[in-house]
Amino acid sequence: MDVSYSNMDYSKIIPISSILPELNIVNYIESPDPLSWGPRINDDFELILIREGIFIYETAAGKLECNPGSILIIPPVEDHTLYSPGSKWAISCIHCLPHGSYPWYMGLVTLDPMPEGVIDFTKEFNYLDALFYRCSQLFNSYEPYSKELAVTCCREIWLRCAAKTRGSSL
Repeated sequence: MDVSYSNMDYSKIIPISSILPELNIVNYIESPDPLSWGPRINDDFELILIREGIFIYETAAGKLECNPGSILIIPPVEDHTLYSPGSKWAISCIHCLPHGSYPWYMGLVTLDPMPEGVIDFTKEFNYLDALFYRCSQLFNSYEPYSKELAVTCCREIWLRCAAKTRGSSL
């Protein structure tokens, strides 16, 4: 049987409630020195919690300022630079795909709703900070079911970002 992939329709809208993140990197880091990542392009999403300091997110479309208590969502294959212009900063970053079986890097798949940009979680910062920290600890653990629990943490972060996108105060 000959399968022609050029005729396949990869366009897909995935309800946010059905995501099952595939985690690639999870960290929880800080530094007393200014830092810059990029310009660079990643094959996965980045969910970045700004814990301390100010960050500037720069793309061809412009610059966004990211303040403590916010989550920055960077989509795949977006040429970007992220830097901290000041000293002392702290972030937690999750590199992931919302659902590993779809071609996210091709831009033909989206979530409904698709959380994007900078989302303010100042009021919920302590909870989200603990959730990112827990995700990092679980991702780097060898305990039974730690990877599955890390996925659960990441899924909650995605869902909370989607709820904020829809105007919820979750």
